[in-house]
Amino acid sequence: MIRFEDIVQKVLEYKPDADKDLLMKAYVFAAKAHKGQTRRTGEPYLQHLLEVANILANMRLDEISIAGGLLHDVLEDTETQYSELKSLFGKEIADVVESLTKISALHLADEERQGENIRRIFNAMLEDVRVILIKMADRLHNMRTLYIFPEEDQKRIARETLDIYAPLAERLGMGEIKEELEELSFRYLEPESYFRLASLMEERRPEAESQLKKMKSKIEKLLAEHGVEAEVQYRVKSLYSIWKKMKKQGVDFDHVFDILGIRIITNSIDDCYAIQGWITQKWRTIPTRYKDFIAMPKENKYQSIHITIISEEGVNFEIQIRTREMHWIAEHGFAAHWIYKQDMKYLQKELRDRFTDFLEFQMDSKSPLKFVENLRRDLKTPMIYPITPKGKVIPLPEGSTPVDFAFQIHTEIGYRCKGAKVNGRSVPLRYQLKTWDVVEIETSPDHTPSRDWLNFVKTERARRKIKEWFAKIEKQRSMEEGKKLWSKFLKRYSSELGNALEKKPIEERIKSLNFPNMDEFYSSIGYGKTLLNSSLLEKLFPEVKIDEKSIFKKFFELVSKREELGIKIDGYSDILVKIAKCCNPIKGEKIVGYITRGKGISIHSANCPNILNEVLEKERLIKAEWEDGAQATYLAKIKIICKDIPGIFAKVANTVSDTNTNIRKAVAEAFPDGNAKIDLAIDVRDISHLEKILKSIKDIKGVISVRRV
Repeated sequence: MIRFEDIVQKVLEYKPDADKDLLMKAYVFAAKAHKGQTRRTGEPYLQHLLEVANILANMRLDEISIAGGLLHDVLEDTETQYSELKSLFGKEIADVVESLTKISALHLADEERQGENIRRIFNAMLEDVRVILIKMADRLHNMRTLYIFPEEDQKRIARETLDIYAPLAERLGMGEIKEELEELSFRYLEPESYFRLASLMEERRPEAESQLKKMKSKIEKLLAEHGVEAEVQYRVKSLYSIWKKMKKQGVDFDHVFDILGIRIITNSIDDCYAIQGWITQKWRTIPTRYKDFIAMPKENKYQSIHITIISEEGVNFEIQIRTREMHWIAEHGFAAHWIYKQDMKYLQKELRDRFTDFLEFQMDSKSPLKFVENLRRDLKTPMIYPITPKGKVIPLPEGSTPVDFAFQIHTEIGYRCKGAKVNGRSVPLRYQLKTWDVVEIETSPDHTPSRDWLNFVKTERARRKIKEWFAKIEKQRSMEEGKKLWSKFLKRYSSELGNALEKKPIEERIKSLNFPNMDEFYSSIGYGKTLLNSSLLEKLFPEVKIDEKSIFKKFFELVSKREELGIKIDGYSDILVKIAKCCNPIKGEKIVGYITRGKGISIHSANCPNILNEVLEKERLIKAEWEDGAQATYLAKIKIICKDIPGIFAKVANTVSDTNTNIRKAVAEAFPDGNAKIDLAIDVRDISHLEKILKSIKDIKGVISVRRV
């Protein structure tokens, strides 16, 4: 059981001038405020606060952080007011505690509350780094005592921990906490796998311990021979990391070989490289497993040399070589920088520099659930570390391209990016970068972004900047298009309107529709948000009597010239529509309309890549659905792979004709391997009709595959 005196002693060891009175004052206040309160374990609530403070002391944080840990629940769970806390402990501590309280004080549905909680944590983190450090310590102790909760709560809390807190701890470089959070989450999310693996590991432990001790002894002897002082540690990898390897490699426990780790902690960087040389001379290595994070630190400041060696007995060992400072940072990460700088403002600046760019896009999520979904995805995506020609590391998520790299350097470089060289070789802009790639971005002042970039960029920053570019361009085009449409519209009804515009200019009239200026009005027309119809005229010219029949006739002529496609737009029929050629939707599929400029509405499949990849502007999308009973046909393209045998083409054509289907186009091509390809363009009534045709073709002897394209 943690005692307050132990925490104070620990703090004084790394910060002899620490304000002991502040810590005592916070402890006494917390003890009084929470008097009589207990946790589900039955122990006094104060014990939880001491555990949190102890975790913070293990991170070697300042006394304000530790006092905040002791007080972090007083505003939420006691009668204490913010003003009282500020008066007794100052604004800095009171603000930290208030931020932690606001995170929990939500009255939303469970999933929404969880999402908004996490969003608030990140908002508060950017204001004061202590918030996330205290929250991380609070979560760690809660996970250590998760056994007291019902099973449903255990799984919910463990899932959130594994998806958000553990990856965040990794981003912050807090390796020790990250590993414990993962291990505890694994225990509650996959209890059968966890305990089975724990049992297997226990059986193998004596042998593993023996192998580790032997290798430790050999390395210590090697270091002694060269007169280098270093600490050699060993460990068996965590159950969760072993389980992940089993899942990734598709093997059972007996076939996971790299679970033994040796860590060498030295006094200098020179020693690190010298030891690396001696080890690689003495033992065989696996070259693909070599990583030098000293020369190229990770985004979270992690530094170490990683080598995997093979012992004389054929056993794999992962060797990590680092200095003492690097080791402390690897274990405690972001918080460890405070030890070396003794400056919380420096720590706050580091955090903002590292996370503001990462978070600004998630913060724009329209709902808490979407925020968490994006955050889970981005936190779990592995990172790569390509570099500029001058050696600057640009951390990016795995799968990033030169376009992502360009936008990460500077927005203007992204906008003007026309090409890229990787390791001196020209590559396509959709090329996926790798760690240590040297990337040179080629720019031109006349070059502008392409909508196609949205199909392959990985980072939210690049995606957002590209959209901003096109939003700006589209707004200008919309204003120009809207101005033309408005001018034509006024000319059509000049006789009805007479001199109404002379009496009251249009600039004044549009204010009744909440348009601040004509540019916004034109833009809204160009985008298709404001429809040019009788309703608009009535709102803008209430004093003018409009001939409804005349208006209807002109409006109908304007929008009803269309193919009979059997489609309703936002509940209305007789709207000018056309089928989008990029996806050619067929009746029966889910569809969506896209408002074009002056060319009616194009109909896309809801699964169209241009919709899913947001190549098309969301603001222009409109609800569309198929009309019941409409008699229309739709283009479908089919690709058939078959054996190149006599009569196969005729069989396919006859089979399609037998289903009362018109063939618009047919192209056949034979290949040297004895196969052939047949491309068909056919007219179908609906998706059921198409599926029937595909099945009939598939049943033909000699057909290998058939699919819609």
